[in-house]
Amino acid sequence: MDQISQTLGGQLAARAVARDAFSARVDFTIDTRRMHYDNLKLLAPFHFRPRDVIAARDLLCAGQLGAGRLINAQRSLAELDEVFALLERGAALKCAVIP
Repeated sequence: MDQISQTLGGQLAARAVARDAFSARVDFTIDTRRMHYDNLKLLAPFHFRPRDVIAARDLLCAGQLGAGRLINAQRSLAELDEVFALLERGAALKCAVIP
């Protein structure tokens, strides 16, 4: 497990798990005065805005993404545990869950 520790002007210290997602709580401190007056921004490395989701849906529905190449497994809703196991093992990139 990789840990990242970064200092910004001696005020910002953060620890993060360098993986697909955070697996535990991460605490950090920041000088809010400096953040405000120096116009610093704290950005999350991963986030979908509602308009991004809508645009992606529109592209998928229009068939413009070729997303079928990414979906290399298919399971029923009753096999949801197996879906997560496939993804965790890396045996599937994306899995279509059919109700």
